[in-house]
Amino acid sequence: MCASVEAAFKEERDGRKTCIHCGKHFAAKSGPTTLKYHVTKSCRVLVHRTQKPIFTTERANVLLCNIIAEDCLPLRFTENPNLRACSEHLRPGYNPPCRTTLTKKVLPKIKAALKKTMQAKLDTIDFVSISFNGWTSDALQNYIAVLCHGITPPPDRTLETFLLDVVPVNESETAVYVAKMVKRVLKEWGIPLEAVVTAADGESNMQCSVARELNLPWVYCAAHAINHSVFIALDVNPIKTVVEISNALCGLFHWPGARRDLRGYQQQLKLSTKTLKSSCPMRWDSTKKMFKRLDDSHEAIALYLANHRSRRNPELTDEQWQINGNLFGALRHLNEATLELSQQRSQQLD
Repeated sequence: MCASVEAAFKEERDGRKTCIHCGKHFAAKSGPTTLKYHVTKSCRVLVHRTQKPIFTTERANVLLCNIIAEDCLPLRFTENPNLRACSEHLRPGYNPPCRTTLTKKVLPKIKAALKKTMQAKLDTIDFVSISFNGWTSDALQNYIAVLCHGITPPPDRTLETFLLDVVPVNESETAVYVAKMVKRVLKEWGIPLEAVVTAADGESNMQCSVARELNLPWVYCAAHAINHSVFIALDVNPIKTVVEISNALCGLFHWPGARRDLRGYQQQLKLSTKTLKSSCPMRWDSTKKMFKRLDDSHEAIALYLANHRSRRNPELTDEQWQINGNLFGALRHLNEATLELSQQRSQQLD
C-alpha cells in the first residue's frame, strides 16, 4: 500500500481501519485494494466533496507535528501568537498544544504509531541493507543516524527506507563504539545481522566497524564517493588557489562595515543581497553555494574593491572568475546527483 493511502486511515484497537477524512469504517481484513479504492473513488470528502471533513483535535495535532518535524521547526512554534490566531480563525476553539503537551503526550503517541507501522513493514522484508553516517548539529552535538533499506514483497515491490534511530555521540567514534551502537539499534528492531549488507562512507573507523567488528560486507556509499572525489579535485591547482581566494573574499565581507557597503552596491545594481558564505569541508554543498553567491554578486564585489583599495583585500583575476563560474556549473550537477542518490526512491546498493 502506498504511503498516501496508508496515511488516510487510522487503525482502531480492534484492528478496524477508519478513514480520517470521512469517518467510514473498514473491517480489519480489508486489503490495500479496498482502501485505495475508497481514497481514490468513493470518499465523500476527498472525491465527491459531498461531506465536510471531520475535524478532530487529535488529527489537527498530528498534522501540526508533521509540519514541525518535516520543516525542522522548534517546538515553541506551537506557542507562536500568530499561529494561535490563525488556528482560532480557521477553527474556533482549537488551541495548538504547548511544548509540554507535545513532548509528554502527542509526540510519544505519534512515535509509537509510527514505530508500529515501520515494524510491520520490516517484518515483511527478508533482506535489508543499512547505512549509517555521523553529523553535527548547529549546537555542535555529534550524532550517528542509522537507516535501513529494503524492498517490500509482491505485488508492490517498493523500495522503502526507514530511519531506525539517531544516536547522540558522547565519546570517541571508534570502530568498536560504532559497531556496538549499530548492533544495539538492529537488535531493538529485531533485524538479524545475517540479513544485512552495509553502506557507509570511506572513513577508516566506519570501514573497520563494518568489516571487522560487524563482519559484514561493506559497500562504499555512492553519494559519499562523489563528495570525496569533489574534495580531491578542489585540492588541485589552479582550482585550489581559486577556492582559497574565494574563501578569503567571503571572509572580507564578514566584517559589518564591508558587508553593509556590499549590500548597498548589490541593491544599487539590483543584484542578490544574500550574504556571502565561506565553504566548509563538513558541508557537502557549501563550496557550490560559495561560488554561486560570489558569481551572483560579481559586479557588486568588483565595485566595492575598486572603491576600497588595499593590499590586504583578496581579488580574483578575470580568469579565476571564469573558473569560479565553471566550477559552479559542475558542482551543481554533482550536488543534484548526490541529492538523488540520497532519496528514498533511489537505491544506493547495486
